[in-house]
Amino acid sequence: MVTGAVRVPLGAHERRLVLQLAAAATPPGVRLGPTADTLPDEVDAVLWRLGPMATRSYPWLLKMVDVAVRVRTGRGLTALPTDQAQRVLCDLASEAGNTWLLRAASVPIKIARCEEPGFRQALGLPGSQRAKVALPQPPRDLRMVDARGLDDHEELEVDVVVVGTGAGGAPLAHALASRGHAVLMLEEGGAPSRRDFQGDPIVRARRLYRHEVTLALGNALIPIPVGMGVGGTTTVNAGTCFRLPEPVLRRWRLDSGIADLDPDTLDPYFDRVEAMLEVGTDDAAALGGCARVIARGCEALGWAHGPLRRNAPGCDGQGECFFGCPTEAKRSTDVSFVPAAVGAGASVYTHARVEEILTDSGRATGVVARATREDGSRAELRVRATVTVLACGALHTPALLLANQLAGGSGQLGRNLTIHPASHAWARFDEEIHGYHAIPQGYGVDALVDEGIRMEGVFLPPALAAASFPGFGPEWTDFVERLDRTACFGFMIADHSRGRVTVDARGRPRIRYRLDDVDLAKVIRGHASLARVYFAGGARDVLPAIAGLGPLTSLADVERLERDGPQQLRARDIELTAYHPLGTCRMGVDASRSVIDGQHECHDVDNLFVVDGSAVRGPLGVNPQLTIMSLAVRASEFVERRIEGGPRVHVRASTAPLAVAASRPDATGLSFEETMAGQCRLVSDKTRAPIAVRITLHATAADVSDVAAALVLDGARWDLDGSIEVEGICRRAATTGSLWMRPRQRRGTIIYRLRFRGDDGSLHWLHGDKDVGGWALLRGMTTLHTEIRRDGDDHALAHGVLHFDLRHVGRWLASFARTRIAPRAVG
Repeated sequence: MVTGAVRVPLGAHERRLVLQLAAAATPPGVRLGPTADTLPDEVDAVLWRLGPMATRSYPWLLKMVDVAVRVRTGRGLTALPTDQAQRVLCDLASEAGNTWLLRAASVPIKIARCEEPGFRQALGLPGSQRAKVALPQPPRDLRMVDARGLDDHEELEVDVVVVGTGAGGAPLAHALASRGHAVLMLEEGGAPSRRDFQGDPIVRARRLYRHEVTLALGNALIPIPVGMGVGGTTTVNAGTCFRLPEPVLRRWRLDSGIADLDPDTLDPYFDRVEAMLEVGTDDAAALGGCARVIARGCEALGWAHGPLRRNAPGCDGQGECFFGCPTEAKRSTDVSFVPAAVGAGASVYTHARVEEILTDSGRATGVVARATREDGSRAELRVRATVTVLACGALHTPALLLANQLAGGSGQLGRNLTIHPASHAWARFDEEIHGYHAIPQGYGVDALVDEGIRMEGVFLPPALAAASFPGFGPEWTDFVERLDRTACFGFMIADHSRGRVTVDARGRPRIRYRLDDVDLAKVIRGHASLARVYFAGGARDVLPAIAGLGPLTSLADVERLERDGPQQLRARDIELTAYHPLGTCRMGVDASRSVIDGQHECHDVDNLFVVDGSAVRGPLGVNPQLTIMSLAVRASEFVERRIEGGPRVHVRASTAPLAVAASRPDATGLSFEETMAGQCRLVSDKTRAPIAVRITLHATAADVSDVAAALVLDGARWDLDGSIEVEGICRRAATTGSLWMRPRQRRGTIIYRLRFRGDDGSLHWLHGDKDVGGWALLRGMTTLHTEIRRDGDDHALAHGVLHFDLRHVGRWLASFARTRIAPRAVG
């Protein structure tokens, strides 16, 4: 509740509109009783819980519905018989221009209807979902300062100021504080206590999510919920913890040019974070009915599936992860890294919104934060720091930098946004599911990850699930009355599309994102595949979140969706959400194509670091919180070096010219020929095409023995030239480039970078690497994982695997030669 807000009840005409709208939108059924005359009071209470914006706007929504009905029939809504009102409203709800109006107007009514005690009892729920609104209570024995209690102007001086306490800021603050540095964390939101994770999910959402709507605008409206308060979005996510997939890591290394982005370097950081969060799988009993039917369907199809790894030891499956864990089983940063950082000596100031980044001669020197008191006055906090770290997330970090006109030299700030667009589908069974009595996201399906589709569980508390269902009239009543026998599961895609974050006049992020045809096809494929799992698991029918589609009742309907969907459906027809914004301040060696370097420091501003999802070169195809946390712990070492006065260290690029020895006109060298062939999958249409590469490798040295010594001790770069052929991209084109060997790494030790002209005349790049560590030396030396992309394009055109044919080993050995080589340009 907002202190000082005045509660204005619905007027007499508005109450009549509510009753008529409820009778049409939520008619009685077997379990759901008739509309009571007291329903307007219940709707009024729901609006009050939703917040001042809902209370102010709802009367206008009712009037707009009344006007739409009057335009259609010539009479107002309350003047129509109930059956006619229902037909008219159902017709309006099916029209694209009125869908969101009718959905918004009916949400408070749907919530109030589902909270009726008799209906809740029929679903096996407690008698009441409501709890009194309470202000946040003092945190659990943490040394925190509420910035609203500061004087008008205060100053602090620390080693490092960290803006944000979520997945990026908290692990970094903990690592630095543990090593004895003076660390200050600034948090725009409050410090929720365990009491704030109890009771009504609607009220909890108002406390724990950002109040302003974060919505991606484009050819579809895609909500991107973002947490606010100590813990950030980690307090309201599902707790899913994936390590960064190695194919994605390989792409990062090749795209960014950062040499040490490999498993050997990153695994120790993942180990530390997983130990801190106590990552593991949950008890089968807490996974619930949705996991049961999904597992049954996957077994029938032969698809890979299993429990998801989560940071929630001892979870008892209350189904409220998205509104703060009521038992604190989930190890979000507010109960893990932040208390540990404070215990090590760090400080936290809450309700402190950072608005200015202080700089001096191209170097960050601190920030200015302001806190708004309950009377509207503002306190100002000026923090002087050796190092400034931004960890506000992929939406608000670029917005803060843009508002301060910093770090924009590359032109990439705010660009390259990926969001993992997600959708879901319901399925009705003859058995009890009770999905609301289980972990919402405890189970996953891995069968389609190679296509960029990952299926994961999702379920909301019943009232919110009923409110989110777009059905109207008897369709909605039938849905909610069978909610205890209904499963819900979702999926997200590794998006090919890209968006952009800009700022409005008040410095708030504006998000633009257009779902392209490649991703639309993925989403349709995801819906069809999920429906197949449901039917294999015994579903009676499936309700995809696709406007106008209706229930799928058989595999024939699924096949029709797969066949006709890409031509008939548009992005706005599909109900999409997103939870993983990434990439808006991406890392990279090339300052013209990235915002921060491989050590998370801004290219344009010394001592200014970005450590959150905006640094991550998305999309990952998995939930990113574990990756963000592990990169943050890694980044703490670079931040510490700057705190202690160390010079800026430029990360060596994996594609940098690393000659074995200085090239001289009279230098000798070694060369040999290599031929590899295989298949690649074209991203555009998923077809497979043959690929063949024939190259000659040249190493230059004062003596051939120097080449051998360098390969064993220090690594070497070889120049390449030859030919490449990729069906659908180029016909036997000349290629040049380089190969880099890294003998002291266990994996990914040979990296190829080739350039060539495609059939369309544009420059293309083939990036590839060989994993030659461990016992599989021969397989690693003869297998090349590749990615092909057009120059200047962030999207891959094709992914492939090439192999060396061991039958050609004789020809390969015969190709070795000692030659006199002139100096060559870097490929």
